Amino acid sequence: MCLGGTTKCGSSCVNTQIDAANCGGCGNACPQGQVCASGQCVLQCFGGTTKCGNACVDTKVDPANCGGCGAACPQGQVCLNSQCALVCPGGLTNCSNQCVDIKTDAKNCGKCGNACGNNEICTNGACVLSLYKDCKDILDKGASKGDGYYDIDPDLQGPLPQVKVYCKMTSGGHTLHSTTHNWGEWGSNMTIVMRDRLVAGTGSISDWDATCQIFGKAKYGGQWHNHGGTYSDQGYQVYFDAQKYWNNVALKVFPAVTYNDILILQDAASPNCWAHYAEVGSLQCFGSPGGGGYAFCRSGSSASKRYHIYLCLP
Repeated sequence: MCLGGTTKCGSSCVNTQIDAANCGGCGNACPQGQVCASGQCVLQCFGGTTKCGNACVDTKVDPANCGGCGAACPQGQVCLNSQCALVCPGGLTNCSNQCVDIKTDAKNCGKCGNACGNNEICTNGACVLSLYKDCKDILDKGASKGDGYYDIDPDLQGPLPQVKVYCKMTSGGHTLHSTTHNWGEWGSNMTIVMRDRLVAGTGSISDWDATCQIFGKAKYGGQWHNHGGTYSDQGYQVYFDAQKYWNNVALKVFPAVTYNDILILQDAASPNCWAHYAEVGSLQCFGSPGGGGYAFCRSGSSASKRYHIYLCLP
C-alpha cells in the first residue's frame, strides 16, 4: 500500500505529480530535458535561457527570438545583446544598419557619424581637404552634396586663392559666383553673378530671373543707357567698373575665360539680343582689341555656349 498521495507503479510508490518517469500516471515518462510538474511534462530552462515554445533559447543571441520569443531578425542580420544587427563583411562597419567603409565614407569617416565637410573627402579614415577646379569637377568626382556653396580652387594650387561659389549640381554642375560691385551708369552695389558655360541649350530670360533669385535678388530691368559704345568708351564709368570686375573678380574665378566667351544679361529685354550694349560695344574693358572682339549674345545657340554675366539688383 502506498501512502501520502503516492501511487504504486510496479514495485515502487511514486508521486506522479512530480516523477518524470511516471508523470501523471505510471509509465508516462517525460522526454529528455523536461521535468514533471503538477502531473504534466514541462520544459525547464536553465543558464539564463528562456522557454520559447518547446525550446529553451538564449534571447540575447537567438536570431529567431531576439530580445523575446518570436522576435525574429530580418534575413542577413544576427542577434547581438538582444538587438538585431547587420553583419558587415570584408572589413566594413555597421553604421545605423548600413555597411560602410569608414576609411573612405565621407559621412562616416574613421567612425560612424563623423561626416566630412563640403570640400573634404575621407582618406584612410581621416577627413582631408580635396581641391576641385569648379562645380562640375566636384560632381564628376562624386563629391557633390547637392546644390549649395562650395570652395573651389580654380587653378588647382596655383597662385589664385580658393573661392566660394554656388554649385547648381541639379543642372549638371554649373558654377556660379556672386559679388557686390558697382556697374557704372547702371547702378552701384549691384549683385553681379557670373555662370560658366556648361551644357549646350538655348538660354532664356528666365535663366536670368532664376539666377538672380538664387542669391535673393531680382534681375536688373532698367532703361537703355547711353549708346552701344558704353563699355568700350572710357568716358563712361561703366567701362572702369567693368574692367575692375573682369580683372579682380571674373578672371580669379574663371581663369580660362576670354572676352569673346562672355554674354551679359542686363537692362531691358530685346527680342534678338539680350545684351544690346555688349553687342555693339567692343568691351575693351574685358581685354578686347579696339574695334574687334565682342562679348556678344547674338541670337540662337551661340548664347548657350558662353559664360553668362547677370546684372541683378542690389
